[in-house]
Amino acid sequence: MRTLLAGLICLVAATGSAWGQAAAEVGVYQRALLLLDLGDENRAVQILARLRDEGTDRAVREASSLVLGQIGGVFKERLEHFEAKAHGDFVVLVADEAAALEAIRGWKPGMIWPVLIEDAWWTPLFIRAYEPKRVYRWSPEREGIDAEAALIRIAERHNRRFGADDYAAKPPGLVAIDPTGPQRVAGVALAMAYQQPIWLHESEHRSFKTMIDSGQAEVLRAAFAKALDQHGLNSAERWSGLTLAGEWPYRYRVEGENREIYCTDDLLGRDGSGRRVAVCGRLIGDETMSLYQAMSSLFLRPRHALVFDDYVRRGKGFDVYRLRRVTEGMAAYGEVTAVPNEKGTSIAHFRTVTRNTPYEMVWLNSSGLSTNFD
Repeated sequence: MRTLLAGLICLVAATGSAWGQAAAEVGVYQRALLLLDLGDENRAVQILARLRDEGTDRAVREASSLVLGQIGGVFKERLEHFEAKAHGDFVVLVADEAAALEAIRGWKPGMIWPVLIEDAWWTPLFIRAYEPKRVYRWSPEREGIDAEAALIRIAERHNRRFGADDYAAKPPGLVAIDPTGPQRVAGVALAMAYQQPIWLHESEHRSFKTMIDSGQAEVLRAAFAKALDQHGLNSAERWSGLTLAGEWPYRYRVEGENREIYCTDDLLGRDGSGRRVAVCGRLIGDETMSLYQAMSSLFLRPRHALVFDDYVRRGKGFDVYRLRRVTEGMAAYGEVTAVPNEKGTSIAHFRTVTRNTPYEMVWLNSSGLSTNFD
């Protein structure tokens, strides 16, 4: 995690002429976290909103804003148009990216249906989970369609709606697509289904595994921030979604004695001062795998989920990152197994827990390297 809120709050509270006031606000903030843990969300929200709007300590204001963004359901009202769409009881299988774009372009305002590039692995997995009544193999009448050119045309036509005067609600986020990358069709599918604007931006790198330095990472962050600004989505008070459909580097290294490694995706969701403005997700793999991911996100809901909570060992100040609320919320949709990680930070322990997993979804609230969690 890039910023340790509790440590920041304690540091600011211990310095400056307003030490007494800051210390009192830290205590009120910690009380709000305790109320959340006890299930008294209404009182906690009232306290956090007051600290965000009237607090004198900057760290407390930012921490309160962050927590409110996490628990306030900021995406729900902006997803109503997606929730209202009907889902077709069939699956369309195509041979390549160009055909997939044409099939997705055929979605109706009130109905969408799964489109997959047919293969021997991802296609059977999806069909088995979705259980459609019919499966169609389809190909467009025109041949020789240039997928990149078609994608650019679709993106331009799709983005026109976001300048309309009658488009009152802001979109729930932005989909960044590398028009030359393998995840481009999957990105278009998510943008069209969720009615999110598309930002076309070619990556300078051909693999997300590329390591960049902090200067390169900041240039990338500034470019993404400008794109979010264009749609009024760059706000610390009202978080947005940011979907990466391209091979932008996942990691960057900070120069210095320790040469620490940080997550680029986390940085792209922050403004220049480090405040969170967006929650960043990423499509990975080739065109077949990434389209499967997009269709699974749109049409499948996990019936069995594993929640692996790595914050049970971290003490006060980190309660907001615990997965208790996630576990409770997901229980309304299916069976949830919660595993508190009390045995250390080894990847080996996580693999032991998830070996032969029957879960359609695994939620892990941590990050790390090849052997240990962060």
